[in-house]
Amino acid sequence: MNKTLLAVLTALALTACGQQQAAAPAEQPAPAAEQAAPVEQPAAETAAPAAEQPAAEIDHVKARQDAFKQVGEAMKTIGDVVKGDVAYDAEQFKAVVAQMQTAGAEAFQHFGEGTQGGNAKPELWANMADFEAGRDKMAAAVTALNEAAQTGDLNAIKPKMGDLGGSCKACHDAFKEKTN
Repeated sequence: MNKTLLAVLTALALTACGQQQAAAPAEQPAPAAEQAAPVEQPAAETAAPAAEQPAAEIDHVKARQDAFKQVGEAMKTIGDVVKGDVAYDAEQFKAVVAQMQTAGAEAFQHFGEGTQGGNAKPELWANMADFEAGRDKMAAAVTALNEAAQTGDLNAIKPKMGDLGGSCKACHDAFKEKTN
């Protein structure tokens, strides 16, 4: 993997967490195995988080859909690694999980009274307590995946990815309209 790309992704992840990145290491050629199957990174959005925009200017439906799109892209990247379709790079994996955790937290800031619409089923708004329980289950699963990622042990990561996928599916089944 390109060391510069890794440094940029790490800096983005740390910035999202409110931390600063130390100077990037000098560029060195990546081993041939890393060059053969690079992991594609989910696209980073440039829109300001909800907390930085006046409430009247926020399109909550679009904001949550954009954030969930980032979560989905990260899930695909992580899934490709877990399935063995893409070479595992522990540091890059950690960065993608951190990005997913940040995007997921952002998405859930855009649910509440007056934010109905998009692909959310009416059941979501009628059963907000159940939806929030699903949100909490997903957040716990992402945290557990992040903790497993910190070990660098792909075998510890795999079951946590399954738990996360299950929490996403349960919420989608209950609260998201099916789209093509």
